[in-house]
Amino acid sequence: KWKNHEAILKYYKLLVYPRPNAGKPNFELPESVQFVEAPLLDISATFIRNKIKNGHSIKYLVPTEVEEFIDRKKFYQ
Repeated sequence: KWKNHEAILKYYKLLVYPRPNAGKPNFELPESVQFVEAPLLDISATFIRNKIKNGHSIKYLVPTEVEEFIDRKKFYQ
């Protein structure tokens, strides 16, 4: 459902951080998609967007550079 997903997968490596109980897809993924082996945290993009909309900090949920970019561009406010 992503806009321009073909271009993203063609030109960039996509790292997937799985959520608890999500499981892996039952279809073959392109070589450009890799699952990250890391502790599982139940944090979604929707959760982060809602925190921003409600005026809460997203510190420690995203890299500092991402937090600054979102703030500078006034995304989700």
